[in-house]
Amino acid sequence: MTDDIHDAIVVGSGAAGSFAAKELTSQGLSTLLLEAGPEIGPEHFDPSRKPKRPRPINMAERVLATLRGQPVQARAAFFQGALRHFYVNDRDNPYTTPRDAPFVWIRGRQAGGRTHVFGRVLLRWTDDDFKARSCVGRGVDWPISYDGHVRQAGVNS
Repeated sequence: MTDDIHDAIVVGSGAAGSFAAKELTSQGLSTLLLEAGPEIGPEHFDPSRKPKRPRPINMAERVLATLRGQPVQARAAFFQGALRHFYVNDRDNPYTTPRDAPFVWIRGRQAGGRTHVFGRVLLRWTDDDFKARSCVGRGVDWPISYDGHVRQAGVNS
């Protein structure tokens, strides 16, 4: 144990956490970035695991993952049995939601967080993504609009 003192602590090195750490350090703050899982290196992306062409959803892989303790994670769009190590075991990492507000929480515990379970792709949101409840009647509208986010983030739309 060290006696290091930090100005800020960021928990999780996914898309949001890593960007938060970047912004804090760029402002000169001593920042501690905590990650619950291991670092991910090239050995975790063996080219032989990558299919030569797009694969259809493999229900057998998803059923097997469910039996092995990943019933929630197996519902992820990019879930593949060969990449199951990027997803948490739901039995070891349970969570609860209200009956009237179920939530599928896709999680990964490794450097880079959930970016690995989204195929390492994050697309820019639209105004509709910020208003899910208003548009499709599911989820919760964000407390900020797309335009408000663009202004606050200082990016061009």
